[in-house]
Amino acid sequence: MTIDNTITASGGILLAVLLVLLARKQFYRSLPFFFSYQVWCLSSTAIGILAASLSMPTSDYFRYYLASTAVDALFQLALLYEVTRAIARNNRTAPPTWRLLALLLILGALLLGSLSNWPVPTRLDRLSLLMVRVQQALPILLLVCLLSVVCWSRIRSLQWPAPAMHIACGLGFYFLICLTVAVVHTHQPTGLSYHLVDEFPPGAYVGVLGYWIIIFSYTGSVIR
Repeated sequence: MTIDNTITASGGILLAVLLVLLARKQFYRSLPFFFSYQVWCLSSTAIGILAASLSMPTSDYFRYYLASTAVDALFQLALLYEVTRAIARNNRTAPPTWRLLALLLILGALLLGSLSNWPVPTRLDRLSLLMVRVQQALPILLLVCLLSVVCWSRIRSLQWPAPAMHIACGLGFYFLICLTVAVVHTHQPTGLSYHLVDEFPPGAYVGVLGYWIIIFSYTGSVIR
């Protein structure tokens, strides 16, 4: 069994276990975005297996990858919003104001603008170049959003509910791995080693799934 197949199979099994656990404890009521995201991940895994079995052309696979990545990013932003809302509800305070959101957008735009100075592997076609840029941009944007939530809660001295804290920890670890892979790719030629480095983000998410399964096994279903 290849590394790809091992990670895919492990991720599918852990996603199914996590969904059963979340459903039994009714986390879909207090964390609807989190529950929906795991459903999407399981569906995306199944679609990816089907696409591989049908020997999808490379250009079609890249289009599928970009579309699924866009959906992933939207879900992850929704998760960060859900974490922020849970913190605000737990402390009976208002969510971040539009000023913080504007500052967040400015910081994100500045960091994303710095990507123009990042090198990329040579001899890439247009779709591959777009994929590399997406892999660079999304971790930065998502980390900026997560760190903004952390700074906001720290400045306001807010308490984090346990489920929101563990979701944020898992996401933060995953975003850091994705950003590290993007940085490594900027100094790496294309080839077998390039693909092997790409195995780290899905492998990291498998680890995060295991972490969430352990944590949510002992966590109550209500965010107070």
